[in-house]
Amino acid sequence: GGNGGVITINGGTVKAEGGEGGAGIGSGTGGGDGGNITINGGTVIAHGGTDGAGIGGGTHGNGGNISINGGTVIAQGGERGAGIGGGTSGAGGEITITGGTVNVQGGNEGAGIGGGEGGNGGTISISGDVVVAAQGGSNSAGIGGGTHGNGGNISIGDGTVVAQGGSDGAGIGGGYSGPPGTFNIPTPSWPIIFASSIQGGTGTMQDGIATNGDLVITITPGTFPDNLFGNIMVKLQNFFTVPPGATLTIRSNMTLDLNSHPLINDGTVDNQGSVSGGIVYNDDNNNWTGNQPQ
Repeated sequence: GGNGGVITINGGTVKAEGGEGGAGIGSGTGGGDGGNITINGGTVIAHGGTDGAGIGGGTHGNGGNISINGGTVIAQGGERGAGIGGGTSGAGGEITITGGTVNVQGGNEGAGIGGGEGGNGGTISISGDVVVAAQGGSNSAGIGGGTHGNGGNISIGDGTVVAQGGSDGAGIGGGYSGPPGTFNIPTPSWPIIFASSIQGGTGTMQDGIATNGDLVITITPGTFPDNLFGNIMVKLQNFFTVPPGATLTIRSNMTLDLNSHPLINDGTVDNQGSVSGGIVYNDDNNNWTGNQPQ
């Protein structure tokens, strides 16, 4: 099968659905990778066909080189495909996200961002003014490997990231029975990360990160082609600190339920959604914009 070629989206609204074995945006069936895909702006909604990624590879295809620098991106993997990354048995490829709002759902056995069923996560880098929410399919990572796939090499520098693994898959890391891969936070950087679990960390976890027993994540996808997000709920099970230099960005489709726990804001909060159910402690600069906590 052929590669996806060169695809650049700078604006407007793009809705794409893959046929049998094909990605929504990227390659078709037969093993070609997703090509070079760049999204700089606009609204992009992509749904993979069976065995294809929403954005990236078709059947047996790796994700290729995928760069998202702005805009709103909603991607749903087909059965066994990643939301963004590989199709069935395909690795994630090279995925770089530096801006915009990205909401992804892996197909059954596919990662939200990373590998399709049996595929490794590839190389995934998230940084900049970005909000990412990723839900893995069954047995797959939110960000990382599909079922049986290792997590690949994952770096998260800045932004707000919500990652929920499917059953037996990591939030960030490997899919079911897959090695964790590596996870790194570059120094100095202060991302906000809500993840069901994190595997393969190369350094000490820091403020601004909540995993496992500290929270419960519920991501409810919308429906193609008219969905513009679905809903994201983060329910805290412990206090949470936004560290100096970090920005917690809550989009309109996101709810942060403090669940009677304190939110300590030593950085910045931009709340376009909902924060409720607890006490917020702001630093003296009161760096809070948007909707006030309820």
